[in-house]
Order: sequence, then C-alpha cells, then structure tokens
Amino acid sequence: MSAVDGPRAGAGAGHSLVFYDGTCGLCHRAVRFALARDADGSRFRFAPLDSEAFRQRVPDAAGLPDSLVVRTPEGSVLVRSAGVIHILERAGGAWGLLARALRVLPSRMRAKTFEVEWDWWLRVTARTENPG
Repeated sequence: MSAVDGPRAGAGAGHSLVFYDGTCGLCHRAVRFALARDADGSRFRFAPLDSEAFRQRVPDAAGLPDSLVVRTPEGSVLVRSAGVIHILERAGGAWGLLARALRVLPSRMRAKTFEVEWDWWLRVTARTENPG
C-alpha cells in the first residue's frame, strides 16, 4: 500500500498528492520539505512516479517529465516549478508568501530556473556516482 492509499487518504480528503522520481534530488528535497511542514499528515500524500497510485490518479501521464508531479485536491496536475510553488503555498506562513512572489515570475523564467538546477543536479550526482 502506498502512502496515498493510507488510512487518512481518500476522496475529498483535501490532500495534495506529491509524486516523485526516486533519483531526483530536487524531488527528494521537495518531499522532505513537505513532510517537515505536515506533521499531522493533513496536507500531503506521497508516492513514487512509477507506482500504481500514480497511474490511477494521473491517467494522462504520457509526456509528463520524470520529475515532481503534484495532483491538487481540486484535481489539477502540476509539474516541476508549479508543483514546488503549490507545496510552498500549502506549507503556509512565510512559505506561502514566497510562493506568491514566485508566481509573479513568468512561467518560462520559472521553468528555465528549474531546468538549470535540474541539469546541475544531474552533473553533481553523475560525478558522485562515477567518481573516476
């Protein structure tokens, strides 16, 4: 049973479903961030992108990147920077203010920033996994 199928999950529960790539450092950080700000489990549920939970809840996944994917309680599917912004909004407080500020940036600029960090992460992990 995946985390999104747990006892507190369910239709209308108001949880954002965070799907992640297990090898993505950015995804890992986003999941850890969300977990740290959701101690009571009322905001988020988590599952890998290669899970049955993902296939059931995001049936039109063809063409989505192997990255962070968030399904909002309203049913919207958000990827990459839009997903991160949603997590920040749900975290609330100063994080919600940061999310609003990031939303002001043009989506192309947000996407480019995400790609640059993603490329950097791939280079760093390639070096640490293959130090030769």
